[in-house]
Parts: sequence; structure tokens; C-alpha cells
Amino acid sequence: MVEDILDNKQIRVALLSPGATRKTAVAHFGATFAKVMSRAVDLDYISEEAGEYEGLTFKPVLGFNPEKYDVVHFQWGNNPLHLFEFSLLLRLTHFNSRPLIVSTLHEAELGYLIGASAQARRYRWFFRCRKGRGSPNDGTAYAFFSHYTVGEILNRSDWVIVHSEYAKRRIITEHQLRPGEAEKIQVARLGVNWNDYTPWREYGECSHMADSDEPMVFLYVGSLYPVKSIDKIIKALHIVQCFARRDNFYLVVVGSGPAFDHLQFLAETLIPGRYCFAGNVPRVVPYYELADVVVCPRAFSRGEISGAIPEACAAGKPMIVPKIGGWNEYVDDSRGFPVAADDEIDYAEALLHCLENPSELTEKGIQARHFAEQYLSWEKQKEIFISLYSQRPQKR
Repeated sequence: MVEDILDNKQIRVALLSPGATRKTAVAHFGATFAKVMSRAVDLDYISEEAGEYEGLTFKPVLGFNPEKYDVVHFQWGNNPLHLFEFSLLLRLTHFNSRPLIVSTLHEAELGYLIGASAQARRYRWFFRCRKGRGSPNDGTAYAFFSHYTVGEILNRSDWVIVHSEYAKRRIITEHQLRPGEAEKIQVARLGVNWNDYTPWREYGECSHMADSDEPMVFLYVGSLYPVKSIDKIIKALHIVQCFARRDNFYLVVVGSGPAFDHLQFLAETLIPGRYCFAGNVPRVVPYYELADVVVCPRAFSRGEISGAIPEACAAGKPMIVPKIGGWNEYVDDSRGFPVAADDEIDYAEALLHCLENPSELTEKGIQARHFAEQYLSWEKQKEIFISLYSQRPQKR
């Protein structure tokens, strides 16, 4: 399918994603990925504008010359901020001599990437002129743009990276890919820069509520949108407090979003004095260190993996998560508390179990950290990307 181009020289890679001026989850994980890969390849981070973020310098897409690079690696999220990348992808595949194109799909659906943009009408016309297999799941504009946006990325990329076997199966099925076509989809788990999570304590020194009279700290890290189901955690803690007569807990919420005021009001009403909303913070690692358990509720997953999952695992913290969209490939019973559904009753049972069995938390946290060290560090996955980068682009 592809030929080796690695002739004892450093590979030149352009990593494209929204950057310093538009801080998104994809930019955050793109930055951690870039820091690690920069030790092995000659990497430039290209964004809409010049800037800096987490010690990385972003070069502007204006004046970007793809022919200078061996690889152009796109980072796709479900956000119209990525429109500049999509426009470049369409142009790039027409080059006579083009670089290898790698696309990381952080989500298996990208309906908002084009559909929510001001140029949606233009791309609707473009997509209607295309011949693709399969059809959107429903007749909504979101499904239409998602299907054809992902389809174009699949057609124009030499390699496509997803973060779970679930996402790979879903894309293969929805786009009716033949076995040969499906080979270009590779699974690389969402990772962290392991240097950010160097052990601040030895495993033998781990201490949780079993060794302390302090309240058990439950931590949420992420954006505050209704789909994130943080309200169900608050309601679940209220159930634990009222019916199990347990109030030796404290909920810490890190992040911001449109539901901030509503969630703060809900917490003050249902669990007064047992919560803290920290807003956006410069570094999340100290908050993971503070926590006993990380909660990561979600109403549904379209194939994306919450960034809190690899971060919590790397920090050695067990998690409470719903069994959705490939998340069970990261968190199982040995590393956390997967619940059957995104429901406050299920969450309440898991939260109460943690409060009543604190001795389990240390062992699950150790197993989570072992898993992260082996599978979720970009350092351990680096060779996967070097192998993909060391190929010639397919002829079209």
C-alpha cells in the first residue's frame, strides 16, 4: 500500500490544529502529542494564527508550504474551528508531489465542523456533487455534514487514526469500507505526555480516605455542557446524602461552559457546602493529585474519548464512567467503576460503593496508572506514528 521513505533522515512533519488563540481539547492533546513527537521528528505546529500554548510555538497557516514537509498530520475535532484545515485538505490532494496525509479523528462524527460554519451552503453543494457509499443515519443537516465530511477525510488521507476499536468499527460500517480500505484506519489510544505525570509519590505511599478522616474528593475535569451530565453526579451525591446518610464527600468541578451557573445553583441546592467550582485552571495535574476518584459522566459518545480518561489513569486515579462508545476499552472493573447507564441512580450506587469501600481505590488507581504507562503515554505510542510517517503517499 505504501513504501518506506525513512532514509536515515529526520522526518519533517506539519501538525495542523486550532492552537494558541482557540484553546480546545484537541489543541490541548495536540500540544502534548507534539511535545513528545518533536523529540523524534522535525515537527512544526500549524494553526490559524501565530502564537504560543503550553510552551509550543504555533506557526500561522498563512504562508504554509506543504511541499516542505514529508507528512501533514491533521487533528480533527467536531468544531468549525477546524474549517481552515478542511479547506487545506481539499487543496492538498491536488498537488502533483504531495506529502503523506495523516488524519487523527478525535471523534467519529464531525457534523459541526462544516455544518455550523458560515460556509455550510457551499460545502453542501460540494458534497452533493460527490459520489459516496452509505448514507447518513438520519436526514438532519448534522448527519449529512458528518457523513460526508468524514468521507472526504477518509478518501483523502493515507492513514486515519482513531482512539478506539469501537470508533474504527463504526466508521467501517457507516462508510461501507472494503477490507483493503479499512486497513488505512489505525487505532492509537488518546494519550498524555508522561513527563507531565511523573510520580509525585510512590505506589506504596498512596493514601485515600481509608487512611484519613478527610472527606472523599470526587473530581470532574472538562467543559460544562448539558451532554456532559454533571448534573447527574450532583443529583447522585444528593441521593447518597439523603438515603445513605453519607456526607463525607466533596465534589470539585474544574472547567467552564454554558451550564456553569445552572450547575452551581443545583449544587448549592442539593449538596450545599460539599462542592467547589474551580473554573478554568492553568494546570489540571494538581487537581488530579487532590482527588480520590475522578467522575466522567456523559449522556452519549459518538466515538470520542474524554480527555479526562487518560489523564486520570496517568495520575493513578480510579474513575466512574458510563459504558458508552469505546470507553470500556480504557476503564474496566480493575481500573475503575464502569456503570451500566448514564443515570443518577447508577452513579449514586458507584459513589456510595467508593465511600463504603475506600480500600479499593488505591489498588484500582495503581492498575489505572500501570495501564496508562503501558498504553496511554505518547512516548509508548511514538513508534506507531513513526511507522506511519515513514511511508510514501498513495498514488491517486
